[in-house]
Amino acid sequence: MYKVLIAAVLGGIIFFAWNCVSWTMLSWHHQTIRHLQSEKQILDSLVANTGGKGGIYIAPEIPISVTHPEELQERTPGGSSAFISFQPDTLNQNMKYRMIYALVNSIVISTLIVFLLSCTSELSYFSRVFFVVMIGLVGALIGHIPNWIWWGFDLSYTIVMTADVLIGWFLAGLVIAALAGRDSEYGLKD
Repeated sequence: MYKVLIAAVLGGIIFFAWNCVSWTMLSWHHQTIRHLQSEKQILDSLVANTGGKGGIYIAPEIPISVTHPEELQERTPGGSSAFISFQPDTLNQNMKYRMIYALVNSIVISTLIVFLLSCTSELSYFSRVFFVVMIGLVGALIGHIPNWIWWGFDLSYTIVMTADVLIGWFLAGLVIAALAGRDSEYGLKD
């Protein structure tokens, strides 16, 4: 049981570490995020139009029942739309706490993956790694594809975010699979 807990913690740390490397040392995320030409004016406009209240905003506002889609097109130039995650004080927040939250989140997810892996039986090492990667794929598809479908998130951004999750859980899966699983000598036993 001790090694299973180690697997969960190490898996989370490895996934977190991969994310740190992926976002700070590789350029692929930055290549999929575009920058605004007049960001100060746009941010000032967001503060003015939201009352400085953070949250998720969409434009145009889409009523629950769209009976006349032409009304939406009339309110937007060329049929444009925007999905905005606005936080007025993000840059003033302590990065240390965000990093701690991200690490704890990765360890919690890793613990859940280890639990699911412990429900399997007689999987080889590589099958356990594959199992962990497939859980990562399911999470990525649930988390990123709907944003591409419904909110128009850029396809290259969606692909990179999905690949990032898969690589992270592959790396974590290498350790998790070595330490956890019913058929490993360190796995959970009935």
